Amino acid sequence: MRKRTSMLSLIIVLCVALFPGTLLAAVTVSPVTGSIHPGSPINITGTSDLSQVIIKVYRPDHSILYFNVAKVESGVYNDTITLGANEAVGTYQIQVGQGEQISTTSVEVTAALIVAAPTASPASGVVASGTSVTLSSATEGAAIYYTVDGSNPTRNSLLYNAPIVVSSAVTIKAIAVHAGMVDSGIMSASYTIRGITAAPTASPAAGAVASGTSVTLSSLTQGAAIYYTIDGSNPTRSSTLYSAPIIISSAQTIKAIAVHEGMADSGIMSASYSITSSSNSNASNSGAGQSGPAASSETDISGSTGGVAERNRVKVQFPSNVISGNMKVKIEQVTDTAGLLKNPQTIIVGDVYSITKDKPGDFDKSVTITMFVDVTKLDISKYSYAIHWFNEATGEWVILDNPKINPTTGEISGDVNHFTKFAVLATEKEAPAKTVLKDIKGHWAEKKIQQLVDLGAITGYPDGSFLPNKTITRAEFVQVLIKAFALEQQGDQLFLDTKGHWAAKQISTAVANGIVTGYDADHFGPNDPITREQIALMIMRAAELAPETDLSALTDKDKISPWAQGSVAALVKAGIITGYSDGSFRPLNSATRAEAVTMITNSLEQ
Repeated sequence: MRKRTSMLSLIIVLCVALFPGTLLAAVTVSPVTGSIHPGSPINITGTSDLSQVIIKVYRPDHSILYFNVAKVESGVYNDTITLGANEAVGTYQIQVGQGEQISTTSVEVTAALIVAAPTASPASGVVASGTSVTLSSATEGAAIYYTVDGSNPTRNSLLYNAPIVVSSAVTIKAIAVHAGMVDSGIMSASYTIRGITAAPTASPAAGAVASGTSVTLSSLTQGAAIYYTIDGSNPTRSSTLYSAPIIISSAQTIKAIAVHEGMADSGIMSASYSITSSSNSNASNSGAGQSGPAASSETDISGSTGGVAERNRVKVQFPSNVISGNMKVKIEQVTDTAGLLKNPQTIIVGDVYSITKDKPGDFDKSVTITMFVDVTKLDISKYSYAIHWFNEATGEWVILDNPKINPTTGEISGDVNHFTKFAVLATEKEAPAKTVLKDIKGHWAEKKIQQLVDLGAITGYPDGSFLPNKTITRAEFVQVLIKAFALEQQGDQLFLDTKGHWAAKQISTAVANGIVTGYDADHFGPNDPITREQIALMIMRAAELAPETDLSALTDKDKISPWAQGSVAALVKAGIITGYSDGSFRPLNSATRAEAVTMITNSLEQ
């Protein structure tokens, strides 16, 4: 019995020696199953009495993903692997140990949850200055990081916590992030600032006028509609649409706004009028040389406060302190104009008027005379138009100072310091010497280029070349457009990047005519290559076309910026553009000199 007990004790001792109880504990894996996705790190740890352990990780298809020999220090081993982003989802087996001393565990790798990308409201496009843009993500609890400098956002970028105020052209880029999820893709939203419609102006200006005076309203923004009130209330788009001069027969205040599609409404213009005493007279004018006068009107004008005298299509504006004392001004149509014109290259447009006053001498300040002519009689490509005064002593017509013309409305004006006969004269322009360009022969746009060169709207280079395939800048295009449409220089709008620029005056004129607004209040980008869709918008405004909607003829209509779609459609409808041979318009392409010339020439032929 003692012998049997001794043998049993020896077996137990041998077993303890060969198989110690702390050989290898269970494997611990973090993060826990359900939080492991392709691309995630996996930490493998445990305890062992061995000096080192072999770690193997098997994919769901039982192929080996990972093999390593890890040291055991102070009874603990630790290792970390990172799953590839393209690894499969499923059950992964992890084995740790040596020989037959193996511990096994498994982990589930699941598909990653991706945070919903941010959205911006309002969406990309043209907005009013001061618009607030809000960002949001459909993933509840997600944080949003954004940039406004064009760089791609990271978790170190600005944290979104309040609406972003857009006051100039900007691109907002943003990502959404959430603990335990994959960061969203990058959202990008670009904004440009909507131009403001130029406020209406009234002519004559506010003040004392004769009963029956016609007040015309206009806006420097071409194509703008004007809404007005005469009851003292502020006008809206629901007010009366201005379509004809407003007759002043009693004291009243005209308030008006100008509106234009794609632009912010103008501020309110207010002009108050009172009635001056006036008398009608059929007496013949006592001015020398007058023959056959028609019915005339006589208006009392204060020399100290000034005023307006108006009859038919003639208006005389008197500044304050124009003459000492008061005077009566008479405007009469001259019916017998025989012998008034000697120059065969000059013609009288419309009627001749004799303007007189009952006080002798010249004015202390210049007065402005405005005449309105039928626009259908204007041919600005062949003639120059201006108001002239008749010199009774020499029999010659003399052009007024500061001549101005608006070929769209037929309004022509100039300044003078005395009265006599006045008329609008058209003087035939001298035909310029034909320019021969050496590199347009056989070019697809040869005819269009030569046509605009002959018009004087564009020139070639000093070496006789035109470089039709060279890109054209925004400043260069504006200059050609202003010349082609014969727009008089006006306005004083300067952007930060046009001060001192060679085309500053032309750009200012384009702004004053509502053709361009710039990228924002401070930047025009005069030296940037102009894109085809930018050209479309400028031409639509210059040609006073209405925006359209049908872009079905273009195969890449989805690539046209929202702000340019109406103008591109308008030019397509008018036949100004037809697109490329494949039916595309390529709106973001930089336009060549030939393409720019062709579109302008086509618009002039409408």
